[in-house]
Amino acid sequence: MTACNSAKTRAPVSLVGFITNEGLFLARLCAAATLVSLPVLIAGFAAQDKLVRGLSLGAVK
Repeated sequence: MTACNSAKTRAPVSLVGFITNEGLFLARLCAAATLVSLPVLIAGFAAQDKLVRGLSLGAVK
């Protein structure tokens, strides 16, 4: 998933584009960083129960 102008640039690299010579566009940077991190958080919450179950079953011999 890319959230930038170029298809070859990944999302974290494109976040640096909000820092320009004119200044730091903090509101836009924070909004873009939130949108980039949402899929990771959703996947983590979805896999949380399976992760805990796998860790607890692996600890029991």
